[in-house]
Amino acid sequence: MMAGGTWNNGGATPAHHNAYTKVYTYGWATPHILNKADTITMLNSIEHDNHFYRINTDTPGEYYLLENRHHIGFDTHIPGEGLIIYHVHKEVATSGNQVNVGHPQKMYPVSAGASGDPTGPPWSYGNINSTETPFPGSTNQKSFTDDTAPNALSWAGDNTHKPLTHISRDATNQTVSFHFMEDAGTSFDWVHWDDGIHEGSVGLGGGGVYQIAQRFAPADLEAYQGLQINMLRFHVGDAPTQAAIKIWQGESQDSLQEVVHQEFSPEGGTWTEIILDEPHVIDTGQELWFGLEYDDPGEGVFSASRDIHTDHDGKGNLIRMDVEDPEAWTALSEYDIEGDWNIQARTGLADQLMVSFSPEDAYGDITAVANGAEISSGETLPQGTPITFFAHPDEGFEVSAWTKNGQHLEGHMTDSLYISGLATNLEVTIAFDHIYHVVDYYVDGANGQLTALVDNQELAAGDEVQQGQDVHFVAEPDEGYRIAAWYLNGELADDSENTQYQIVINEDVTVTITFEEAVSAPDMAITEMQVYPNPVRDNLHIKADAPITELRLICMKGQVIYQGTPRSREADISMQDVPTGMYLLQVQAGGRTANKIIQRIKN
Repeated sequence: MMAGGTWNNGGATPAHHNAYTKVYTYGWATPHILNKADTITMLNSIEHDNHFYRINTDTPGEYYLLENRHHIGFDTHIPGEGLIIYHVHKEVATSGNQVNVGHPQKMYPVSAGASGDPTGPPWSYGNINSTETPFPGSTNQKSFTDDTAPNALSWAGDNTHKPLTHISRDATNQTVSFHFMEDAGTSFDWVHWDDGIHEGSVGLGGGGVYQIAQRFAPADLEAYQGLQINMLRFHVGDAPTQAAIKIWQGESQDSLQEVVHQEFSPEGGTWTEIILDEPHVIDTGQELWFGLEYDDPGEGVFSASRDIHTDHDGKGNLIRMDVEDPEAWTALSEYDIEGDWNIQARTGLADQLMVSFSPEDAYGDITAVANGAEISSGETLPQGTPITFFAHPDEGFEVSAWTKNGQHLEGHMTDSLYISGLATNLEVTIAFDHIYHVVDYYVDGANGQLTALVDNQELAAGDEVQQGQDVHFVAEPDEGYRIAAWYLNGELADDSENTQYQIVINEDVTVTITFEEAVSAPDMAITEMQVYPNPVRDNLHIKADAPITELRLICMKGQVIYQGTPRSREADISMQDVPTGMYLLQVQAGGRTANKIIQRIKN
């Protein structure tokens, strides 16, 4: 920082730190990893600490780092303005003050005006301290691909397959824009914490089976949405007796589920690449763990390779000796051993499949969640993505059937449906039906009758009724008896002499009633009363043993639809305009009251 090279304006003005020191040396910012086709507009890195981008090569730990530099603040006197692309070597963290004393340089700005790729001498890297270095820059270089000069190859000469095209600079807004992977097809990227350098190995000493893993939280996986793991690359120290690749996913360490177990024949002292038999699509809404299981033959064998220059404690260095205990994972640092495991997962774009879902009727709705976020019907998701569908029935309804791609899922009646991984385009529908409850009722003992009605229609004991409907119960004591009490599911509900009882059905119910002997004349029923015809179509005739002082006809909702005071022993009620259904007739005569259920039938 104190050397003259970082000063401009005749040595009077220091420039800002470059992207690498801001991101990886001081941790002031986090880069966005580019691995899918997109159009990017970058704000300047002086005023915006969330506009750094990284493009990984096929070599784990080697990448290109991007930032937008303009004449702002301490950068007022930098030589040029635009997109700066740094080529970062996997050994940059171990180079110290020797970072760029040899070839290849471990971290340098790619000069847009360079006529080719660096070959060794400093001049082959281009005119770095000039307007030629930024893109497009003074040379108007609008592309950076595997085929341009300079190109985006790794130091190993492998294609990166991640082209930048249509690079442009907006001088007014001080932004840089480009197309990433336009028409480039699929690509791949690496997920890992280690630096790819084998420093040493770990073993149990006494032998046995153990597991090592790297751990990634959902926040670490944001750039890997839509990608699947198709290969693991790792260094094996001493050859173990047996070995297997392991991948786990879950909401937390306690809920990890093993999603990949693939055995392989280990070879010691070398880097090994194993292609997965079945790629695993990363669920970025859950933790991702991947690693190895080794069967350690005993003393003197150290199979688990580690680096020493990275330190992602609790993420890159996990180990457990008891492979059945989810609580047994611990960090390698607990044993005073530095470094992260040399394990890297290669990812690629998964095939995109359409997911559609809808209710079959108007009695509820359906939603779906993938990668921890709600999705809309008609979206496309990577092949292998797990999805959970949720049913939302309306009040009084329940799930009656789930259908998956036209096939009825027999016996699946719960409010959710889990699909472990998309294999084809998926269509899910759901049907709802009314919830029904059994309504039972009876007279406990004798001395009267009990009737139940729904919508003015008589209900037989043991029939089913839709949830939310009203059921009206009407009691008729025998002569000389009165109502003692109403009971609902064995519990006292009403101890008055009400002849009607009404409930809203939300569960299976049993209604019972008890009658007792009347003890006073006013409570006694009318000795002789005739009501006919019943059922009735036109006129209802009532005859009592005393003058009738009041007549009332009441519907099952409790509304009085007829009231009269005939003052004679006989009376008629016209039923022609009365809707069909069940009614309660109340007759008062001689200071006494009688009740009678009347059924109005069609003419």
